[in-house]
Amino acid sequence: MTDHYFADKPQSKEDIFEYKVKINEVDFRFYSDSGVFSKQGIDYGSRLLIDSILLDADKLENGLPSELKPSLSDLGCGVGVIGIILNRLLKINNSYLYDINERAVALAKINIDRNMSKRTYVKKLDITKDSILEKVDICVTNPPIRAGKAVVFAFYEKAYEMLNDGGVFYCVIQKKQGLDSTKKKLSELFPNVDTINRSSGYHILKCIK
Repeated sequence: MTDHYFADKPQSKEDIFEYKVKINEVDFRFYSDSGVFSKQGIDYGSRLLIDSILLDADKLENGLPSELKPSLSDLGCGVGVIGIILNRLLKINNSYLYDINERAVALAKINIDRNMSKRTYVKKLDITKDSILEKVDICVTNPPIRAGKAVVFAFYEKAYEMLNDGGVFYCVIQKKQGLDSTKKKLSELFPNVDTINRSSGYHILKCIK
């Protein structure tokens, strides 16, 4: 039986896999494994989320002191792909990555080092239960849809809690996997919910606290 990637301790046999990706002329290399999300490479939704945030990057520092770079959090980071890439390409000050999956967290630690992602920290925790003390300016997630609506909504609530005033939240969601309910939930938390990109049924949403 295949492990669910939103699991504390995956039971599937380890099967380390390495893949490479180039974004904005920067090469990245990631280790992945069975029992983690999107083992074979960056999934379509995550790639669209990354590309959309990079296109929106000129707006990320609005309202922030010009001498400072923003801080970032990736909720449900998996092996660290989104957080590591954004850390490098946006020159983020501090990045905080969180996941419940101990195998994913262990790989994220390795991937942080091998991709020279500076001031990037990863922690194993259950976002639906555990407290997060860090406050950030940017929060991103490709939420674990298969874990159910209650878990996904907990991710959105946690994102709102940890954002500084004026902070930005980005997420990716497929239309057929809860776009309407996601927009409704986010509109209860944030004053605005904007769709900044869409492709092949995937929507990138942006909210400002």
